[in-house]
Amino acid sequence: PIDWPRYLGLDFGQTHTAAVFLAEEPRKDPKAQRRLYVYRVYGPAGGLTPVQHRAVLLAGEPQTPISYGGSHSEDAWRREYRNAGLLVQEPPNIGVEVGIDRVYGGFARDEWLIFDDLLPLIEDLGSYSRQLNEAGEPIPDTIEDKEDFHLLDAWRYIAAVLMQPTVDLQAAQTEVVFTGGDEEPVPSGRNLIEEYKRNLRRKAAELEREREAAKRG
Repeated sequence: PIDWPRYLGLDFGQTHTAAVFLAEEPRKDPKAQRRLYVYRVYGPAGGLTPVQHRAVLLAGEPQTPISYGGSHSEDAWRREYRNAGLLVQEPPNIGVEVGIDRVYGGFARDEWLIFDDLLPLIEDLGSYSRQLNEAGEPIPDTIEDKEDFHLLDAWRYIAAVLMQPTVDLQAAQTEVVFTGGDEEPVPSGRNLIEEYKRNLRRKAAELEREREAAKRG
């Protein structure tokens, strides 16, 4: 539905840009079960500029999703995408292990729902595992062939934001205003996600009015 908030997790790379798209089912009751639908993936793909990636990423999307991606050291990539017209923000710098825990926490609470046609993502989930030592025991803080799991990295980046355990995302998020060129964005103090949801509701209401007018006509 057009009025459902959309989110995007993005993993950067010259040859392995990857993205995971999520939609959140609105809740009238804050205590109701939270549902986040993983409905689309992109890549890993290479050979495109950030402008070209942006065009493919946003094709068919009803709204520009709220986007997070990259590690703490990848500001240059985020700047490239901002200049290309897609605001990709830095996720919390919590490290790989905590990020994995936040993805797992969503599964434990039955908050993730994955479309069954997202085979690359489902296959990655099935093969994501620890490295083993000579005794066949898992080695803490390691991932076997970690450099191959770009879709899961993208998911981890957005999960780091959406699954923050003690922070109200809507209260914490601020809108970002472009200052042009390579300058850093400046927070405006307005609530980006709340504004985003209001815009979605307004557009949905406008579409409904147009449908009713067409029926009367």
